[in-house]
Amino acid sequence: MPQEHDPGQNLSDLFHSDLKNYKVNVRQNRTKWEINGQKCFVTYNNASYRSASKFTQYFWGFSKTDFENMFKDGYSYFVLIGGRNFGQNAIHEMLAIPSLTDFEQSLIKKARIEHVFIIPFKALVNFVQGTITYPNDQLKILIYIDQDFEFRLNGMGEKSISGDEIKGKYLNKFEQLKISIETAELIRNKYKSNANDFPKYFEIYRKAQLRSKQASITNNILTTFQIIDEIENTHANETDFTHTTVEGMLIELGNYLGYDTYTVDSSQLYGNKTLKELMKLDSIPKFTADRILISAKEIDVIWFENDFPIYAFEVEHTTNFTLGMQRLYQLRYLSTNFFLVAPRDRESKYNTEINKDPFFHMKDRFRFLSYEDLKHFLSKIEEGFIIGKELGILWKS
Repeated sequence: MPQEHDPGQNLSDLFHSDLKNYKVNVRQNRTKWEINGQKCFVTYNNASYRSASKFTQYFWGFSKTDFENMFKDGYSYFVLIGGRNFGQNAIHEMLAIPSLTDFEQSLIKKARIEHVFIIPFKALVNFVQGTITYPNDQLKILIYIDQDFEFRLNGMGEKSISGDEIKGKYLNKFEQLKISIETAELIRNKYKSNANDFPKYFEIYRKAQLRSKQASITNNILTTFQIIDEIENTHANETDFTHTTVEGMLIELGNYLGYDTYTVDSSQLYGNKTLKELMKLDSIPKFTADRILISAKEIDVIWFENDFPIYAFEVEHTTNFTLGMQRLYQLRYLSTNFFLVAPRDRESKYNTEINKDPFFHMKDRFRFLSYEDLKHFLSKIEEGFIIGKELGILWKS
């Protein structure tokens, strides 16, 4: 039976169909597959979301018995399929929105795979080794999917693998399954397209949320244009912060304060615009040696003045601060101000990481900025800017 968060087919059936469509030799028997002669244990999960505004993680559980059978039967790969879809009730609400285009309706209805993690069984054994299972004999894998990927095996023996390692070794590496380079690239492009659809998909969901909320207050049905207008002109509530939303707020704030703004995530949508349309710079200025620029251009948001980085921000939505701190640390010989931006309840995690080497020796260069304080500051700056515009007294914008 299709699961609630898998409109149409469940994700494993969808993956099987994709492989067949690309002429890959595959035999499927529940979770036990054979792909081009490679024995694979295949499981899927939809990303969950803590609030109605942001999918945050994939979660997989498999029993110790499954694991032992994989070992005994000589499995080559552990294949984790991941997608992001809303449940049937949410889909029903979205389809009730007036004036949806055919594209939007088809987008809502389809199940989408975005990521497939192909883990050699030997690597899985090394990852699981030494951990303690839960009382129900389940090994549980959690993968965070915001700014970066991170494998995290939850339990008393918790372990994790960094996002860079996952991307390099396991994410959509179909060639490991003896799939040709050309076919693997076609599948990757399809899943990349699925991922690119998601901002639009979520925008439609926001319309449905707002429509439902307004209907409970008044019997007057808001038009689609009114709904879109409210979404585009209202900053995220505290439960609506996402990695991209915070980047957009930082860019807006930097623009108001007169800085030249840059983000590595320029293709991401913020409201009805991409971040590229908001930022002032087309590319990062060449302000230092190439070896430092390689890391600097991956920083989430930078404010420049005369091509020099004055403020640099790393948004740490769920990640562990370390990678962001390392990127900022590459600019330590400059006078740039460093900020780690995260939900207020993550400040204790920040305090733990900043007191580790090598960051401890220059901790006065780093600052923690909560989403809530950023939002409050931006709203005050906007208010002042509007007043200044009315008076004809404006700072650089």
